[in-house]
Amino acid sequence: MANTTRSRLASSLAVDVAIAGALALLTALVYAWTDGSLLDHQSNQPHFVLLADAILHGHLWIDPLRAVHLGDITPAGGRYFVSFPPMPALMMLPFVAVWGPGFNDVLFSVGLGAINVALAYALIRRLSLPGFVGAGINLGRGEAVAIATLLAFGTVHFDSAAAGTVWYVAHVVSVTFVLLYLIECAGRGRPLLAGLALALAFLARTPTIFGIVLWAVFAIRKRESWSQFAKSAALFGVPIVVAIGIVTGQNIVRFGSPLDFGYYRMRIASQLAPDLNRYGQFSWHFVRRNLSALLFTPPRVQFPGLPAWLFRAANDHQRIGGPQVDFDPWGTGIWAVSPAFGLSLRFPPLGQLLISAVAWTSVALIALPDLLYYNTGWYQFGNRFSLDFTPFLLMLTAIGLRRPLRPIGRVAFGCLLIASIVSNFLGTRWFLHLPPY
Repeated sequence: MANTTRSRLASSLAVDVAIAGALALLTALVYAWTDGSLLDHQSNQPHFVLLADAILHGHLWIDPLRAVHLGDITPAGGRYFVSFPPMPALMMLPFVAVWGPGFNDVLFSVGLGAINVALAYALIRRLSLPGFVGAGINLGRGEAVAIATLLAFGTVHFDSAAAGTVWYVAHVVSVTFVLLYLIECAGRGRPLLAGLALALAFLARTPTIFGIVLWAVFAIRKRESWSQFAKSAALFGVPIVVAIGIVTGQNIVRFGSPLDFGYYRMRIASQLAPDLNRYGQFSWHFVRRNLSALLFTPPRVQFPGLPAWLFRAANDHQRIGGPQVDFDPWGTGIWAVSPAFGLSLRFPPLGQLLISAVAWTSVALIALPDLLYYNTGWYQFGNRFSLDFTPFLLMLTAIGLRRPLRPIGRVAFGCLLIASIVSNFLGTRWFLHLPPY
């Protein structure tokens, strides 16, 4: 009996690995097809490649001859620095060591984006089993494929992975580690591994640190004693303390202060400088604008001639006149970009109330610093900052997809998923200035 059970588990795992691999391969092919010739060379904003090259040479300042052509770069002491957290550069170290400062960051981003889709599938499969966060959610492989497809082609992960530039590759990297964090939380919830995954996400996108609430709530709930929880919390916190030390340490080396991230000296777009100088990097003044860009701003649609334009957009590999669907570079509301997330609003059953509440709390906490930030994420399709909490939304959407779900609900989700894919297909091509734009 034991051998039969192990054989079934191994067979089931092999099927899941095959499906995850197929999803990753399909995603890589679609992203590569979308990029076309853009995949043949390094992006025009390869900050992390240059930072990796600098680290390999024993310093944090990047090549001044290339830095003068980059946006969002910070001059200090006659040198140029990358102010953003360093995780993408750390991941690129072995590649830059081999291929040098010409390493193709677009290829890196596309490859990692494909891996993220496999991880999204793995997350939903793990949530279907008993684990650290609960007894398991009634989800099958079909639902896991649907959620992975949503991440791949129905969210701004699509254009971010395809772009590969400094701002967007940071988001792709953070999604990787937040997904790994959630997989560990859905599984055994081991404090050191969960803390490590979240710390690495923090080193790519600092707001993700607020995802700590998920592990903390369930660790408290499952504690055998407060002393046991304290030991687990200490283990969880070790990688995070190290990550904070890395960030503050590089601030000291670069700018002479642990809390100076270099943003006020950063060479930023002229459209953004007035608000930064007047209100600071974070302010309640920005919440209304940022909330609108995240949730409400509609795409610009000219309905006469729209069906014919959409058909030509999907089939013509040349620019066609008068875009019928256009987007605001300050942001487009998530309702129009990823309407399939609407299923996350389906009320959970009693057994999943806690995980749903904690996941929504994580979304709110992670979103808060982005809502207070001095820009919306400009220039962008959709709202790139939403990727900071997208893995939590995927989990909530999966809970909304749980069985039983009436046929009308499955049809509705299918329509919303198709709408999300169409929106992101057009948005990605608009963002990358590809035909029909």
